[in-house]
Amino acid sequence: MAGFGCPPRLGTIHGHDGVRHMLTTMFQAFPDLHMEVEQLITSGDHVISRTLLSGTHKATFAGVPATNKKVSWHSCNVVEVKNGKAIRSRVYADNVSLFRQLGVLPMPKATTAG
Repeated sequence: MAGFGCPPRLGTIHGHDGVRHMLTTMFQAFPDLHMEVEQLITSGDHVISRTLLSGTHKATFAGVPATNKKVSWHSCNVVEVKNGKAIRSRVYADNVSLFRQLGVLPMPKATTAG
């Protein structure tokens, strides 16, 4: 189980303790973290949420020291539910956008049409 747009360096998350650790890491790095669900879709045993995350980078996150930059990025969480409980989750996040805003990855070069 992965969650809330975490970069792959945090690894695969298993069980309640893994989720607790992931959330602690996120809230330490982004103490003002805000998660806005933009879209929620259900299909059979699956719930899909499209989420906008935003916050201020105040502590090391995925090896990146605090930058004090305000950032925002999107994620999509696909959760499989069985007997009313989440049994599996996959998160697809726009980590490229996050790391560009943190200054870890370069911004794309502008091109002109022609």
